[in-house]
Amino acid sequence: MIKLYHVTPEGDPLHGSREAAKAAIALRETGADFEIENMNRVKDMRPVDGHYKTKINPMGTVPALDHDGFMLLESAAIMNYVAELFPDSGLLPDTAQGRGKARQWVMWEGTCYCLALCNLCMLHPVKDVDAPAFEAIYPFRPDANHEKELELAYEQFAHRHGVLENNLKGNDYVANNSYSIGDIALGAHVALAGLLDFDLRPFPNICDWMKRLEQRPAWQQEGVFTGDMQMIRDKNLI
Repeated sequence: MIKLYHVTPEGDPLHGSREAAKAAIALRETGADFEIENMNRVKDMRPVDGHYKTKINPMGTVPALDHDGFMLLESAAIMNYVAELFPDSGLLPDTAQGRGKARQWVMWEGTCYCLALCNLCMLHPVKDVDAPAFEAIYPFRPDANHEKELELAYEQFAHRHGVLENNLKGNDYVANNSYSIGDIALGAHVALAGLLDFDLRPFPNICDWMKRLEQRPAWQQEGVFTGDMQMIRDKNLI
């Protein structure tokens, strides 16, 4: 049995966990049977002496995967594990070079993209949506708004999207022109554009790619993603 620890949108001030959404989408793409253990950011994940932090994940974050007692943390590791566990899913290519390219974009998302994303999150008014819940993710953040720093954070964020936009030129997907865990890693976080008031319209290749992902049943079944896409449309950002 596979159990995924997740933060779903219902009742969560930040509309769920995008990191756990990646793992959930990957699992749904395989057709695997799994159950979701829904967590509360503050009550379940934050307490240092709580069950989750002492028994499941000492970092107090999601996702965490329990596969018949085998515990695995971090979305990138979980997506790779799921792709290898179900090789017929097509989440990883058959060749070493193809797998390398797919994993390259998973790593790029977790480093280059997420650095810019985290900078923006710490400066954007979203940090004030629910301070205790936000502190469960980013314990250290500015206490006041910093307009110049926020402007720079948007510029850095736009630069990362420019890199992705160029990579998608002439391609349907981020790696090998074939759907993979690279698309899952990036798509789940690009969908934060609505929450962060980031306009995707200057990036037509990204817009087309996001709409392509939106057509996949595994993405349609993930409430975090569908909620994010609805927010993007409500704000006319795509």
